[in-house]
Amino acid sequence: MPGEGKTMSLYQVKGSSVWYVSITHDGCRVRHSTGTSDRREAQEYHDKIRAELWRGTALGERKKVDRTWSEAAEVWMRAAARSQSDAYRLRWISERWRGKRLADIDADAFDALLDARGDLSAGTINRYIAQIVAIMNVARRRGWIDKLPILDRRPEPPGRIARITVAQWHALQDALPTHLRQMARFAIATGLRRHNVTHLEWPQIDLDRAVAFVDADETKSGSAIGVPLSDEAVAVLREQVGAHPVIVFPYRGKPVFKTSTRAWRHACEAAGVPDLTWHDLRHIWASAHMMAGTSLAELLALGGWKTPRMGLRYAHLSPEHLAGVAGNSRLVDVEKKRKA
Repeated sequence: MPGEGKTMSLYQVKGSSVWYVSITHDGCRVRHSTGTSDRREAQEYHDKIRAELWRGTALGERKKVDRTWSEAAEVWMRAAARSQSDAYRLRWISERWRGKRLADIDADAFDALLDARGDLSAGTINRYIAQIVAIMNVARRRGWIDKLPILDRRPEPPGRIARITVAQWHALQDALPTHLRQMARFAIATGLRRHNVTHLEWPQIDLDRAVAFVDADETKSGSAIGVPLSDEAVAVLREQVGAHPVIVFPYRGKPVFKTSTRAWRHACEAAGVPDLTWHDLRHIWASAHMMAGTSLAELLALGGWKTPRMGLRYAHLSPEHLAGVAGNSRLVDVEKKRKA
């Protein structure tokens, strides 16, 4: 009968009303969400999967059992070390595609996902596409799907130059709510990426040495970095002491998961920089360093980049700092002597 030789389970995960199924049969394991919180519907789904597995071996019917996004994503995450950005994107996608059949993931499903995400740049959309395709490739290699979905990448414009005047920066600070203002001040003083600021914890801070530490699994490059803190950065941190025992920049007792909020957009409009993004604070920080004479090697170390490519982009944001050496060509001296 169908139940022989199987380990079956129908269960709920703590904090969720959705039922999950876990069935192992003849070396094949099916474990994922049933997509329903109704116990009766979940049991029916469980029994259907169990019957399909039994028919596959007892009757020789090799009908492919539907696999889900969650199963493929889990395999992909275990295959190699993933960056914090990869983990963040995957977590957001999986919250919306939990229990979704791989066979149902196509361009329409991706467009619906983007609608839920809101306004995204072409570059960010392409990173989502690349991650989804990578996970679907894992599923294809395992025989869970026959072909990859066709997801059209967006054309990316060349990197724009982010600029803000001192007056605009002060106006932006004045218009921001306290929790965003403190994080923005710290971001532009350190050049840290959004997640490294929003999820910064006190054990990562050494105020006496004026240093912050970011673990390898929290950096885009995958390498741990130590961040020297400027006087402004230290001042912001001292103002945050006592706000929360663990989280440096809490909002209602929890980390901030989204900075590009309505409050941010309204503040940017009020400051006269309506197109400013949170990541632009990192651009501005890097540009200011180049203008102040920080070398490219030093900037790469401060910013946590492995290769000069991104540092060179920031160097071009502020060509004014080269004005002092623009006349150092020996040909200029030769011309002066000729005229004399």
